[in-house]
Amino acid sequence: MAAHRPELESSYQHHRAGSISHEERQHGVYDSPRLAAEGEATVSSDLNPKIANRAGNGESGEVAGPRRKRRRITPLPPTTTDFTRRKRVAQACQFCRLRKTKCDNARPTCTYCLQHRARCIYDDEVEVAAGAGNESGDFSNGQGLDDGSSQDILMRLEEIKDMLKQAQETHERTARLLQSAPLSFSPLPGGVSFNGSVSTAPTVLPLLDVPSQAAPCVGPSPEEAQGQSPWTTSNVGSFHQTPGGGTDSDRVDMASARRSPLHALRPESLLEWAVFQPILSDADTGIKSFLFESDSGDMAVVEPKGAGRGIRDDAYVSLCRKFLTHVHPRNPLLDEDTVMGYARDIEENGLRWDGASCLVLLACALATYTKPWRQSEAQTDASQVGSAQVLSIPAIPDSEGRPEADAYFTAAKKRLGLLGCSIQDSQCFFIASIYEKYCLRPIQAWLYIQQASSRLQAYLLQQGQRPPPTTSSLQLEQRIFWSCFRAESEFHLGIGLPSSGLEELSYPDAFPAPPEMVGGDGLELAGDSYDDGPSPGSDAQPRVLQQQRSWSYYLAEISLRRTIDDNARLVYAKGPEYWMRHPAQVVQQCRDSEMQISVWHHHLPPLIQFDQGQPPKNEFSDGLQMRFLEWREMVLRPVLYLVLHHHLQSQQPQQALPADALPLAAKAVEVCAATIVHNVSEQRHGGTCSQNQTLSEVQIQEALEGIANTFRQWPEAPLYHWPEEEGLEYESVTFPSEDGVPLEGWFFPCKGSNKVLIMNHPRLFNRAGLPSHIEPWNTLTAPSGNNIDVNFIPDYKILHDAGYNILTHDFRNYGLSGRANGVLYSGGRYESRDVIGSIRYIRSRPDTRNMTLGLFPRCMGGNAAFHAISRLPEEFEGIRVIVTPQPISANMSTRVDLERRGIPLSYMEDLDKMVFWRTSLHLEQYSPIPAARSVTIPTYIYQVHDDINTRPKDVQAIFDAIPIPEKKLFWIENTTRRWDAYLHFQQQPEDILAWLEKYMN
Repeated sequence: MAAHRPELESSYQHHRAGSISHEERQHGVYDSPRLAAEGEATVSSDLNPKIANRAGNGESGEVAGPRRKRRRITPLPPTTTDFTRRKRVAQACQFCRLRKTKCDNARPTCTYCLQHRARCIYDDEVEVAAGAGNESGDFSNGQGLDDGSSQDILMRLEEIKDMLKQAQETHERTARLLQSAPLSFSPLPGGVSFNGSVSTAPTVLPLLDVPSQAAPCVGPSPEEAQGQSPWTTSNVGSFHQTPGGGTDSDRVDMASARRSPLHALRPESLLEWAVFQPILSDADTGIKSFLFESDSGDMAVVEPKGAGRGIRDDAYVSLCRKFLTHVHPRNPLLDEDTVMGYARDIEENGLRWDGASCLVLLACALATYTKPWRQSEAQTDASQVGSAQVLSIPAIPDSEGRPEADAYFTAAKKRLGLLGCSIQDSQCFFIASIYEKYCLRPIQAWLYIQQASSRLQAYLLQQGQRPPPTTSSLQLEQRIFWSCFRAESEFHLGIGLPSSGLEELSYPDAFPAPPEMVGGDGLELAGDSYDDGPSPGSDAQPRVLQQQRSWSYYLAEISLRRTIDDNARLVYAKGPEYWMRHPAQVVQQCRDSEMQISVWHHHLPPLIQFDQGQPPKNEFSDGLQMRFLEWREMVLRPVLYLVLHHHLQSQQPQQALPADALPLAAKAVEVCAATIVHNVSEQRHGGTCSQNQTLSEVQIQEALEGIANTFRQWPEAPLYHWPEEEGLEYESVTFPSEDGVPLEGWFFPCKGSNKVLIMNHPRLFNRAGLPSHIEPWNTLTAPSGNNIDVNFIPDYKILHDAGYNILTHDFRNYGLSGRANGVLYSGGRYESRDVIGSIRYIRSRPDTRNMTLGLFPRCMGGNAAFHAISRLPEEFEGIRVIVTPQPISANMSTRVDLERRGIPLSYMEDLDKMVFWRTSLHLEQYSPIPAARSVTIPTYIYQVHDDINTRPKDVQAIFDAIPIPEKKLFWIENTTRRWDAYLHFQQQPEDILAWLEKYMN
């Protein structure tokens, strides 16, 4: 007898033994009552072992009903199922059965599942897994489940189990990542969910957006978290637990992190100064973020010290008075009477789940945490002691009211998640950020600022008509807008992170309108009380004086913020390399900035004026004095760097230090010392904590997708300018590219001339230029400062008047020319076919075929010309000259773009893959350097040296690759705007015209 094979137990013959005879199968006679009885017996035997034993002994009852032939029922082994469905020889996969689609039974994946990218599963493939479940005791009856539907259920349960496990791991990681984070808010701009009936307090959840396709993130164990950063990297898009405790190589490579144009302004950048390397340890030089690598970071929940009294239902009015007196004047974004009205209503009727209650709770939290301003003892001592004495600088004490303040703030946080996009809702988030600054939790403060700004943008974009200028709603809108703008700028300056985009809105009001104030000149603040309204006598006068000081400070801070931001970009955008190459210009910029600071200080209103080196008289003068110290330190730091590193530049002795560099460097050190002393304060306020921040993984992936999409998708600009604007006669022409794509252009005839120039345009442009000053191009170009109108018509006018016939045309996929190659940008590869087509067109015209020919391509056009020369050099025989502004390598421009956005360069590989999937080209293939080696035509290149979109070494490498001596590279200085090169010829055409004249005649 053959050995027992368990896999045959599920076969057709074995399963139907004792159920249907051979004769019955032949004649198609099936005894339904008998089968039903046997099925019931089988099911009963599964549930009751006694019934199974009786069936095995032949004691099972017979069912009444007609039978053709009586058969002996052979008992089955106890390890098999007595009654199962008959299986077909070829069974469809589960997905095809679910969709009721014919399955071709292809293994391992059928055609239908392959087309729909579905998981193809056959029942017979999971029977082994089911058997394993039996062996492990997963089923109470000890038997396997061969039924296909049962297997489906088991597999679905396993999938649900895996999904729940991943969700649990993600939740645990999120809890470790952002403990004590704000509520989970609705994404903005967009709809906000409102819950009208709230019976219990909403659950406080961390604010984190986890992509659905991201791998689950696992944080470190408590043992690992003791001595190292929890973040390690294995592959793009996910974090994982550090294996084996981790090594230095397992940590995130922050050395390759973003170098923004303002990177040198960050305090951590001082650790990179070469002059400090001999005295700093490796641990010190490895610090990339004081905030994120600090043991006292704000990622963990800060437990209140001691037990507070909690929320007092009878203190709302008094605490709101205190808030309006000591906290609100620094950011007067609320209507005082409205706040007091809310407080009285809540004190009488209790808290509600709305924005008014949230606002009052936040005001109470800040009032409980705040003490009246008084002059710092450290500042007083510093003004009275000599420079050789050592000052005792105390730590910032915590407030005794911290536990009670936390109680109010916790109650307010429960209401933040229910807010929408109104002005009041944005006010709540902004005030919540102030509280987080009080608590020295800058990351949480930044998150709340982002929420306030995003919801404000949604509110502004939803408004069909602005309220009249006299209404209070407009005043509140102005205040919250400029408060958010100032707060975002403070977080952004020196960090380089993209903001919420609030500064990109074309907001019509340059400043918030102050409220109407009467009297107050020459008055002194007589007390700290704030009443519900103007009271008789002298109590109203201190309020007016306080209000005047508050608004003078508020408006000065807004204007200063914009001025300092512009100054920082001017001084720091070029970086230390530029400082070392241009010491005289750096010193001159420093002197000019010092003069600007002096003028600013002189024009401050008397109510908030301060004397340099003297203790401030009030909190507003104190804040402005600190702001001016930060400003001076910022403009003096490049000179200090220059002096400290000048001796390390022995290879360039010709770069002598200016005479006043050393005194300015000494002044920089003095300002740093004064800043340290002035920063010490025993009071907490919205400016207490410094800040720093990094991009999240979600933001990085979104930015990479956006960059990659520009290689195939961009808004097409119209022909914004026409030759009639300059009075030029022209002919609209159409001619084919090398591969037949129709190209549209203009031909400008010049009577009596035998010279013709072929011109084209940069990427994003067309033959007329680019209206970067209007939307949507303004939004695309504003981050790099290129949001200006570029008009090419004056170029044609200058060349025409100089005696040149001109052909200018749109490249494929731009302007009015045809679409081809999937409407993608190829860096000049496919566009080179258009260059060939334009040359053939000029040589086919009867009036130009014998003319002297030159090329004037721009940017992408220069790349295309180089590629065309490398492919078909014979087409360029007889071409005398090439003039091209700003050829560029996409590999370099994307690297610079990542740096500007704050994305680590380690993501270049991800970006390269994204670009490849869209264009079938890698970023290396966008470089014109290999093609430039084929150029044998005299070439003139001009380029903005400090172009914010690229680096000088890229253009220098392109120029160096041209293997002939008849070439010239001209650098445009004193600007970082790339578009200025496209206007350079209009402003200074002499040198280029001389180059053309030299080779075209």
